[in-house]
Amino acid sequence: MFPFFFVAQKNISRLLDSLVLSKSKQQTVDLSLKIASKIKFEDVERMNYYIGVAEESTKKINTDTAWVKYYRQTAEIYSAFDAVDLFANALLKEYDFYKNTTDPRRYKLETKLAILYARLNDKNLALLYFNKLWKHYNTVKDYYYMAQTKINIGRLNFQYGAPKLALKYYQEAAVYLKKKPDEKLLIILNTNIGETYIHLQDYEKAKIFLDKARSSINKTTDDSTKSWIYLVSSDFYRKIDDANQAVFYAHEAEKYESTTNTFAQKNVLEALYKAYLLKKDYKNSAKYFLSYDSVRDSLKIEEKAVNVEKTKLEYASKIKSQQQKLDYNQKRFTLILTICILVILLLILSIFMIRYKSRLLKIKLEHELKEYKEIQLKQELEKRNKELTIKTIKEAEQKELFHVLVDNLKKIQSTAGESNVKQSVNLVINMMNHNSVHNNWEEFELRFSNVYESFYEKLNAKHPDLSVMDKRICALIRLNLSTKEIMNITKSSLRSVENIRTRLRKKLGLTNSKTELNKYLSDL
Repeated sequence: MFPFFFVAQKNISRLLDSLVLSKSKQQTVDLSLKIASKIKFEDVERMNYYIGVAEESTKKINTDTAWVKYYRQTAEIYSAFDAVDLFANALLKEYDFYKNTTDPRRYKLETKLAILYARLNDKNLALLYFNKLWKHYNTVKDYYYMAQTKINIGRLNFQYGAPKLALKYYQEAAVYLKKKPDEKLLIILNTNIGETYIHLQDYEKAKIFLDKARSSINKTTDDSTKSWIYLVSSDFYRKIDDANQAVFYAHEAEKYESTTNTFAQKNVLEALYKAYLLKKDYKNSAKYFLSYDSVRDSLKIEEKAVNVEKTKLEYASKIKSQQQKLDYNQKRFTLILTICILVILLLILSIFMIRYKSRLLKIKLEHELKEYKEIQLKQELEKRNKELTIKTIKEAEQKELFHVLVDNLKKIQSTAGESNVKQSVNLVINMMNHNSVHNNWEEFELRFSNVYESFYEKLNAKHPDLSVMDKRICALIRLNLSTKEIMNITKSSLRSVENIRTRLRKKLGLTNSKTELNKYLSDL
């Protein structure tokens, strides 16, 4: 399925007069291209001249809009008389402005490029553009263009000798046309299916679809489409050896083919000379063959094919150059991005290192401060412990002195003659005994608790069955007092103190342990 263009006849003289009086460069471009379009079939040399005038004026304007318009109009002119090399060049240059956009014009150009490459037997490039179009139209769910693209891919496969695969694509197109019916597209689909069945030599089915296509022709059907349908019909009747019908439909195709020196005219003339040859009308066959040969020569097919290949190579080279530049820029960007990321990572790492070192320093300082406080606390504890020990020993000595005094008072009491003196001395002795025992141990326990705040609390919690005397001995052992010192303080014998220590080990559960009594109590 290919696009068709039509031009209404206008007065060339009026356009030439307007061109002479033109006051703007854009007007000069528009008028020059209108003149070129009018005379393209009559005078190719003059046509090229006016296209050149339009190009020079476009260069002076030199804006994207001006160039897009210029390439679009020149592409239409070249397409009309099948100057495929020039058409391809103009089409590719216009496409350069749209290929990276989502403008609807981009997809129209890709359709034209795909069809052009299909005509030029470049299947890979044609499929490349058709697949791009399919991806887009399938995404937006445009069923008309989905059907159109499937028909075009089917046509491409038919052209490359895969008629059964072509039918598969035509059937898919029919499904989409049911979702969004279009009379013109249905005519084209039926004609394509009919032509495919001709190739498969299934002439019964070919006739059904070609009859459907011809019966659907109406006033809105353009002449180029009519010409193509009748051309395929002529081919069908030639295949089944119906010469009269082949000639009839070949002439119908000729009636609606208004172009001259084009591929379409060449195909019509070829159908006519072959139909007359089948009819054995050699005179008319020879006549149309000469016309066919003349048009074929005028088309300069080989030269145009070379020019098209040159255009394709130039465009491919341009794309490759752009791709290389893009790859270079991409690599450069990647390198710069990598360097930036590395710098950022180094900065982040430096920040983390600084924070880590600060944290380590803080921890170190906190540890040193803790150690310092522990040393201070230990020193303070040792100082208090020493004071308490000294105080305890002094009190023990005072107690011993107190006992000596009491003994002396008792002796005085025994030698005193008067009873009131004896009673007074006895009262003093009792008071001294009572105050000494009570006050000394109370004061000791108070001072000991100030130094070892939780000692008695933990001792009571772990060993609630200890007596008051046991607890006092534990306190004295905690002060690292020797057995002799404990003996002096408690006024007990060495054996008694050792028995007390043995009894304490048993009560504290250390009988079968190697743990020293002093260490156990210190750990509390």
